[in-house]
Amino acid sequence: MFICLYLLKKLPHCFLIRLGEEVHKFCFTVCTVRIYVTQGMDYLEEGNWTTSTPVLYQEARSLGILFFRIPLGIVGNSFVLLAVALSKRLQTVANIFVINLAIADILTCSLLIGYYVSNWIEYFQGLDIFCIIIVALTQACVGCSIYTLASISVNRYVIITRSIRFYQLTFQPRVVAPWIISIWSVSIAVSIFPPLACGIGELGYDWDSSQCNPKSSHPKAMVYEIILTVFYFPVPLVVTIVCYTFVYLHLRLHNKRMKHHIYHDGLNMTSTSTSNDEDRPVTKVSRPSSGLKTISRRQIQITKNLFIIFCAFLLCMMPHAICSVIGCAGNVTRIIVSLHNVINPFIYGISHPLFREVFKCILTLRPIREPSTIGKLFNRITTL
Repeated sequence: MFICLYLLKKLPHCFLIRLGEEVHKFCFTVCTVRIYVTQGMDYLEEGNWTTSTPVLYQEARSLGILFFRIPLGIVGNSFVLLAVALSKRLQTVANIFVINLAIADILTCSLLIGYYVSNWIEYFQGLDIFCIIIVALTQACVGCSIYTLASISVNRYVIITRSIRFYQLTFQPRVVAPWIISIWSVSIAVSIFPPLACGIGELGYDWDSSQCNPKSSHPKAMVYEIILTVFYFPVPLVVTIVCYTFVYLHLRLHNKRMKHHIYHDGLNMTSTSTSNDEDRPVTKVSRPSSGLKTISRRQIQITKNLFIIFCAFLLCMMPHAICSVIGCAGNVTRIIVSLHNVINPFIYGISHPLFREVFKCILTLRPIREPSTIGKLFNRITTL
């Protein structure tokens, strides 16, 4: 990730533009070959080139997304899991939610391959079952990501605003494990229960989009889209916004109290000594004794990083949520939703202090500070 950022910064813009053009030409050529194979060699020679060109460009864009977005999402989120496995400092209860988010993103990127495969192959009898599994799991992974982001905001709220003892009682492994299971259970239930149990919507191969999707021809397809939006979006969104708002207000009030307390303690504890050894004032400021909780700068940085991830997800999710309500949701909005799978690892690598440090060690093959058992093996390999 750091190598990619470095190359993007150093390479000339003309070279990057030229590279993009060549990739687009390659994708366009591959899509043309696909039409030759599926429609016959004489298809484009019979005057169908004009009507096929927009389809070719659309498929070329899809192929470019397949080649770049999916590998970046899988590799980037795998780096997150690898960093947690190698560093003992990252193996915290709070990062269980980060691991869950990375796993959901990896599954989403992997399942997206099924969407493109279904668009490229001819329909056969078992394709509907394949598409039901792909669509149900993909929607469940997206819902899991949303609920996990809300859980992360609750975690940051408790660790910032409550006592350490309360945090340790609330977020312990025997509590977090059922929490994660509940997130997956609710996400899967919302995805498959309405179409399979209530007849609201239908999953499978959508003939209108020629790929795996909720079937737009179903009379209750719009109702199903609204159900997904209502269950996946408003409640986690409200919880996340409320938690980060309270965190911000608490930090603002905490800083004011700390400044006020340190100022008055400084006035009370300042003493001047004029001994033979030193004749300058000696200032001693005691630590706050009024029960104020000390909040580390690192915890604040981590909270900012996780808030940025939520904002990035919100920007990706909002277009599809709005279009689902007004009836204009489509492949473009679904593609925008899944972009957060790629963005998250880059945000960790840029702004999260601990992940950034471990990522650098992994990419440069340097020893990791405070390694785990697996990390010790990694350090031995790097020192060979």
